[in-house]
Amino acid sequence: MRELDSTDCKALCFALHYSDGVKLNLLNSVIPNNETDSIVKLLHRVSDLRVDRKLLLNFLHASKDMEKQGYPASSLLTALNHKLDFSCNSSPGSGRSGQENRDLLTMSRMDFTAISSAIKTSTCNTELILYDCQADDSALEILFPILHKVHLHLGKSLLCQVLTLISNAPMAMSLQWASSLSKALGEELNLSGIPLNYRTCESLQLVLDDKEELTHLNLSYCQITDACLDLLLPHLHKIMILDLTGNDITDKGVLRLRKTLEENSFTKTICLCDNQITEMGLLVEEARFETQQADERRCIHKQNYNTKDLRSKSEMGKSVSTIVKTEDLIKKFEPELAVNNGKISYRFQWKTEGLFMCSATGLVFGLKGSGCVEYYVAHWDMRLLINTHYEPAGPLFDIRTPAGEICELHLPHCETHVDAIGSLSVVHIHSEDTWEFLSPNKISRTHIAVNVCRLSRYGIVHENNQNNKIINGQVLLFQEPDMSVTQQRLWVFLLPSNVPLSEIKEQQHQYVFIQTSSDCKLQINAKYTLISKKAKRVQPKEKLFEPLHAGNYHPTFEVFLDKDVTEVRIKIQLKIKESDTINFKNAWKRWIILKNNTDNHAQMRSEEHSNIQVNCKT
Repeated sequence: MRELDSTDCKALCFALHYSDGVKLNLLNSVIPNNETDSIVKLLHRVSDLRVDRKLLLNFLHASKDMEKQGYPASSLLTALNHKLDFSCNSSPGSGRSGQENRDLLTMSRMDFTAISSAIKTSTCNTELILYDCQADDSALEILFPILHKVHLHLGKSLLCQVLTLISNAPMAMSLQWASSLSKALGEELNLSGIPLNYRTCESLQLVLDDKEELTHLNLSYCQITDACLDLLLPHLHKIMILDLTGNDITDKGVLRLRKTLEENSFTKTICLCDNQITEMGLLVEEARFETQQADERRCIHKQNYNTKDLRSKSEMGKSVSTIVKTEDLIKKFEPELAVNNGKISYRFQWKTEGLFMCSATGLVFGLKGSGCVEYYVAHWDMRLLINTHYEPAGPLFDIRTPAGEICELHLPHCETHVDAIGSLSVVHIHSEDTWEFLSPNKISRTHIAVNVCRLSRYGIVHENNQNNKIINGQVLLFQEPDMSVTQQRLWVFLLPSNVPLSEIKEQQHQYVFIQTSSDCKLQINAKYTLISKKAKRVQPKEKLFEPLHAGNYHPTFEVFLDKDVTEVRIKIQLKIKESDTINFKNAWKRWIILKNNTDNHAQMRSEEHSNIQVNCKT
């Protein structure tokens, strides 16, 4: 700990007074109470402030008091980059956040009043991190009126306490608080190890009412019963991964889970390890149920392939009940990349036989012995399909093996329904004049597999007339920060999920890729619009989604923003016309953080592109 005396503080204030845009690190510093005000008054000179959680509270109280004297309270939040972190991570000497013996910070009603006062004065949303904290109910209630301006991170005990507050409030207030909390929380909720009763689960249900989707809901070891599970089932379609490990769910609960999953393709995994389940056949028949104990109390979704005999075309349309689960161990690999004239080639060397998945393209190779495979995305020659009833349903891959042997090839598809998967085939193109259609020998939710003996070009095709079919899609964003002196631009792509991200990033290498969760559902030949309140202009106003796989991919929307915009909420909406009315349904909605340093953008683009070349082996 560094204890600053009066002389140190005066020297610091002198330096701040004659500086601008400085970075100030006060971690592990102790400042006398009578000197706090003088430092807080000069925080408008600071661009990046680092403090531990106790000093942060002192600054917030001082800022609140000085607001009455006419000093802007927003300077503190601006210096903190609109982030209030009260976790152990903000105090290096307090131990690591998440450990059992971590230090808990007890926060009073006055502390939350100071936090609320600072957030109210801010023109931007504030990230509020309350891990490793404890407070009484009256203090937590102060949070609710400001949640619309907060991105909230709560520790598990505090989250449960807030849910209990909601359950004990009058009905109208309970609904309002649940809605506010839902919008403030992120896309992952973790209550693992916290006992939840029926009333608390009712509050959780209210929160889920206003949630559009969750990537992960962890309710492991929460004493969840079948009755509690029933409250969550109407919202299961919003949850990608649901961890119910170590609860009191019985066979009846599993049956209701299975029924709910029948019309739900969004949920990928439900962990049911260590429950009161006696009929294991209920679990085997639904591949999304994970029953293997994970290493770290969190079930990891293994790659399971559902195999089906596809020797006759008619069998492809049979119900899901004909699918048999098998356990194929698939190893993931990072391919070597090389770029020549804007085209990426991929390369992988192996030493042992097995199934190997390319992390860039999603291709899975069944390999024998040792060897090397080289492949790239080729252009479809549509003349080959002109007299057939098929059209491309994914990229066309040119695959070669300079050494070794490939016996099986799995190509990624983007279908969401078993009947649509049944319309898929694989085309094998030997040359411009020689090609054949192959019936798959294995099929899964993500891949279609064929046996191979000779390698050239392979691609997935589906039958024509796929209008209005819903597929797995992705939304990709690329930022052009220096379009003009006053504006920046976002290029927005709507694509099938089996288009490799690496291909789009290379085609758009002059722009900066914005990382975000991209998964969505898209309807073929449906019209989509893009909505963003901060956009100066969006063009086109609406666009028909046509999943073309010709090789060159063009942006769907062009979004113009002011240069100083650093965060933006974007909605992709499906236009639905029913009789004489037009409605819109959200297909994808995200809060996006943009890059704001033009020089760094140029450097990032240069480094990302050069890294591909450095990793290339010939």
